[in-house]
Amino acid sequence: NLGYANNFVLSANFHGGTEVVNYPWDTWAHLHPDDIWWQYISHFYADTCQANSPTNYMNGFNDGITNGYDWYRITGGRQDFFTYFCFGREVTIEISDTKLLSPSLLPAHWNYNRKSFIKYMENTLHGIRGVVTDTVGTSLKAKITVLNHDTDSSFIYSDSRTGNFYRMIYAGTYNLKFTSPGH
Repeated sequence: NLGYANNFVLSANFHGGTEVVNYPWDTWAHLHPDDIWWQYISHFYADTCQANSPTNYMNGFNDGITNGYDWYRITGGRQDFFTYFCFGREVTIEISDTKLLSPSLLPAHWNYNRKSFIKYMENTLHGIRGVVTDTVGTSLKAKITVLNHDTDSSFIYSDSRTGNFYRMIYAGTYNLKFTSPGH
C-alpha cells in the first residue's frame, strides 16, 4: 500500500454512478473530528464544479456533498481506510450519474472538474504546517496530535525523510502535541 510507504496528505478517488463529493466516515454514524473542515472542502469542490458546468451538474444531495454514512454505510471503503490507517485525508468524488461514461464525454467532465481538482489540492497549503527536526536539524517522523480535538486516528505524522507536515483543519486556535520515539 502506497499510503503506508509514503506520506500522502490529501487524495481523492473517483467513481461514476451519481454526482457528489462523499466525505468520511462511511463506516461509522459518528462524525469525523474534522467534519466542519470536510464539509467546507467538499462544498468548495462541488461549488467550483457547479460554476464550470451545466446548471444541473453536481447539485443533488446537500448541494453536491454528503457524509458517507448518511448516504449509505460501507465497511472497508478506500476513503475511510486511507483516512484512518494511513493518516491522510481522502474523499470519494462521484463525477457522473452514468456509471461508465462514454469516452466521448470524458473531456466535458474533465472540464467540469479540472478547476475543482486543482483547488482541492491547494487545500494542503491551508491549516497548520511546518517541519519537525531534532536539536541538530535532522528530520524526524513525529506524531502530531491536535489536543482536545483528535479522535479516531485523526492525528497525522510528519514525513520521515523531510520532517514536513500538513495538518489541514478548519480555521481556529489549536494546541498541538508532537511526539517522536527517543525525543
